[in-house]
Amino acid sequence: MKNQQKRAPKLRGAGIHVRDSESIEVTETSSLTIDGGARSTILISPKKDCKVAIHSGKGCDISIFVIQDKRVSLELTNYVASRSVVRTNCFWRFGGEEKISSILVGEGAEAHDTSVFIEDDLSELRLDSRLVHKAPNTKGEILVKGVVKGKASARLDGMIRVEKGGKGAVSFLAEHAILLDPASHALANPQLEILNNYVNSRHSASVSRIDEGKMFYVMTRGLDRKSAKKLLTEGFLSSALERIQDESKRKEFEDEIERTL
Repeated sequence: MKNQQKRAPKLRGAGIHVRDSESIEVTETSSLTIDGGARSTILISPKKDCKVAIHSGKGCDISIFVIQDKRVSLELTNYVASRSVVRTNCFWRFGGEEKISSILVGEGAEAHDTSVFIEDDLSELRLDSRLVHKAPNTKGEILVKGVVKGKASARLDGMIRVEKGGKGAVSFLAEHAILLDPASHALANPQLEILNNYVNSRHSASVSRIDEGKMFYVMTRGLDRKSAKKLLTEGFLSSALERIQDESKRKEFEDEIERTL
């Protein structure tokens, strides 16, 4: 008999309590509270527009995965307590208005947010990524990487805010997109709002066409233009996928990208 991977139970509604080593799936508006010290995995697969709030206890290690399988809008807010680490990994491909926020409310809290997107046809993505340092000695980073095809468009709004109590914060925001077709459009808009002088916060952004020099080089190795473009696109997205620590989930993201490209 083949070994079958145990599916995460689907939970919904307010006041969900998540215990150590528990994996759950959330499909609609919900509020989750994670036990202190827990190691948990949360899969968010919204079936309609929804809001999800996740409150970690102290010393948690939480992995969150969002894979969009239809055009819905999600507002996800992570409240990260002292010494907790929350990693949020998202894949967008059907447009919509998405907002991912990590609020570091406890000393020593960390948040690592990664979004990958591939928009095609006439889809329109608006992605708002936010990182808020409220407590001292917190760390965070946001990486957004994506591809726009056809007549699709993407607007990437990013914000790092360090509040007065965020002394010692270390954070980085990066938003990068490549355009594969003449009618493709993208805008990257990273911002910093710093209310404490004793921090290290940086940002970077770029929107560019695919590099024709690299295309030519790859095609001289025997690939046609379509295959060369696909290879370069996968290489562009690889640095974001490498941040996914769970190998099975990383493979799932890679498979979704393979199908979408």
